[in-house]
Amino acid sequence: MTTAGQGRDATLEPSTEAHAVEVPEDAPAQPAATPGSVSDGVLVRRGGIGPRLSAIALGVVVAAGALYGVLLHVWLLVHLPIWGDEAIVGLMAQSIDNGHFSAFYWGQHYGGLEPYLVAAALKIGGGGEPALNATPAVLAALAAVLVAGIGLAGGRDRLTAAAAGTAVWVWPYVVVWQSVREGGFREATLCCGLAAILCCVRVSRDRAGPWTFLLLGVALGLG
Repeated sequence: MTTAGQGRDATLEPSTEAHAVEVPEDAPAQPAATPGSVSDGVLVRRGGIGPRLSAIALGVVVAAGALYGVLLHVWLLVHLPIWGDEAIVGLMAQSIDNGHFSAFYWGQHYGGLEPYLVAAALKIGGGGEPALNATPAVLAALAAVLVAGIGLAGGRDRLTAAAAGTAVWVWPYVVVWQSVREGGFREATLCCGLAAILCCVRVSRDRAGPWTFLLLGVALGLG
């Protein structure tokens, strides 16, 4: 026999038994719980410490790679001797500084923008081999930034995009070696091509404004 007090206590105690609930066939499906959401009053926690450690490790690798790339480029600039093709670009830059302009690498059917950038670099740096070959090195750094920008425009997170840019900055070695050898066209053409790709990615994702189309035209025209 159950007393009234026992009945009241029984109603206050939560039931621990599982009850089967019949769900109609045409009932809408319930969405699965996602990390950070609340399902039936229970907070679904995000991923544990593993992803955070992975992100920190990748950030350290990106920072170390960027610093290594700077040191490698500086070391190559200081130690590599100048060669004939670079000397011609230097002479073209001096000619440009004196008011004699040319659209192509002397004696060839290619060239374009880069000797004009070299002329500015020689004036700023006071002349000499390091100032001559610093121009493609700076353009190589710009190319790495553009690669990171393409990653961001394509929907990647900042750390992944930075890792892609760092990879371009430090590898492969033959590309790094070429990036401190002033050939008269390579690095400027590379930057123009990457800038054009960045603009096209922005257009494809409906993020393009008037400046994007202007940059696209300039990049295709100069590159």
